[in-house]
Amino acid sequence: MNTDFSCPARTDARSEALANLCFRAALTFFGIGVAMGTFMSLTHDFTIRPVHVHVNLIGFVGFFIYGAFYRFFPASAATRLALAQVVCALVGLPPMMTGLALLVFGQESLGIPLLLGGEAVTVASVVMFLIVGFRATGRPARIVAGDLARAA
Repeated sequence: MNTDFSCPARTDARSEALANLCFRAALTFFGIGVAMGTFMSLTHDFTIRPVHVHVNLIGFVGFFIYGAFYRFFPASAATRLALAQVVCALVGLPPMMTGLALLVFGQESLGIPLLLGGEAVTVASVVMFLIVGFRATGRPARIVAGDLARAA
């Protein structure tokens, strides 16, 4: 169900900008994740492995998926909910990863609040993405045997 009533040119520009923001964030987190992995490899100190894994998975993979989704569903990317989702994802991940790093280094008093605060914002962004995604994909089409025969 498309509820976007903005002009197509504006929608395309907003959609492309949001998708590109996600792709650039993904590339940035990928660079950070690779740098962390290289550091661990060179020092043989794998203390920050949980942070490395989360930066790569939530940062690189997550933002790449967001970018691809918003590129494939441009009307969804032009919504305020999509923008809020990406902003929350960008705002939530850095304190979450900083808190996790502090936690693995034994700084619980500062690490836990940062981790939990960032995690709450990140989870909110995931919930928003689920809403955007389900709205964009609508109800699944009903496939009947005749449709399959015509397609073949």
